[in-house]
Amino acid sequence: MLLLSLPALAKGQQCRETAGIYGEKPTPAQHASMRRLVHEVARVEGVDPAALEAIAMVETGLRPAVGLDCELGPFQVMQFWAGIFQLASPSLLWDLRINATAAARVYKAAFARWRPAFAALARNPALRKAGFRGRALDRATFAAMAYHWGRAPKALEGHDAAHAALPASAARYAVNFKRELAAARARRARG
Repeated sequence: MLLLSLPALAKGQQCRETAGIYGEKPTPAQHASMRRLVHEVARVEGVDPAALEAIAMVETGLRPAVGLDCELGPFQVMQFWAGIFQLASPSLLWDLRINATAAARVYKAAFARWRPAFAALARNPALRKAGFRGRALDRATFAAMAYHWGRAPKALEGHDAAHAALPASAARYAVNFKRELAAARARRARG
């Protein structure tokens, strides 16, 4: 279990001064252990273990971090989720198991909001410019993009997904997630 001594940051506090990766780069054995824990959490929460690992890899390379908007941990979980998940303190999000559980639940909720019309995002100019190649956006990538851009399902409702206003950061996130998902699945296949 990974629990850092850094306190949670107060709401509204400028995080730009403290943003970044914390701690030493994990050894390959530590990284493998962290991935196993993430996969265990994913199975318990009912999400694809490779998808949950891919989110952490896109967010921080599966390393503890503080984001520019005070997101915490390897999954860069926004601190307001601590209240939604009834945690005693946002600082508990530094615990890898808790951070992964919160991320799995956010991802799972986004996955549930999928609509077949969202597959047309594959033709969206922002996604194409970010390097997305494919005939249709898949549900897992949509859920990851919504994990990053929380407003995605709401912003796309009632719009032609192929022409919806999509932030460049969300498009890049989707492309990076797809790459990391393939890598996570390859690692899992190798054992």
